[in-house]
Amino acid sequence: MYVTNQLQTAPNVYQFDVYLLNTSLVELKLANVQSGLFVDPFIKNRCNITVAYMAGSSGLSASQVPVIVQFVNTVNYFNLAAWPNSGTANARVINTENKGRKARGTQIGAFVVTNSVNFTGNATANSVCSLSQASGRTNRMVSAYDAKGTPVVLISNENHVGWGAPNSCYTNAY
Repeated sequence: MYVTNQLQTAPNVYQFDVYLLNTSLVELKLANVQSGLFVDPFIKNRCNITVAYMAGSSGLSASQVPVIVQFVNTVNYFNLAAWPNSGTANARVINTENKGRKARGTQIGAFVVTNSVNFTGNATANSVCSLSQASGRTNRMVSAYDAKGTPVVLISNENHVGWGAPNSCYTNAY
């Protein structure tokens, strides 16, 4: 799971995509995903951020499209909430196709972050993936179904320690 296609479209608007890539040799169907992403408060210019899912941007089945996204300004976290597991019949196969840096795997969705004022000039998000769940932040977890329909956890914070480094969410593809 990783963030890509980052683009500042206005002085106070920033967009990015979230993708999931299956790098195994086993076909896997996505059961659920949730994620938290810390954003350096310096870029907010001491104001408030809101976030929204861009309708129609997901490569998932309708029952899997992320509908609960939020930015918690008190802790500076973008949170993508888990959804109820759709079961194997409605689960989308996690793509193994690597089209390079811009599109690897299955698109979870595109998101728009809007600040109430312009972002701080020459600043970066210095994002860090959430390593644990706490008030206002969601930990990162991906689960899937194997070929037999058995649920398996693919990614949890316990097995990907590198996510604690700034900007680590932008380079990890699993």
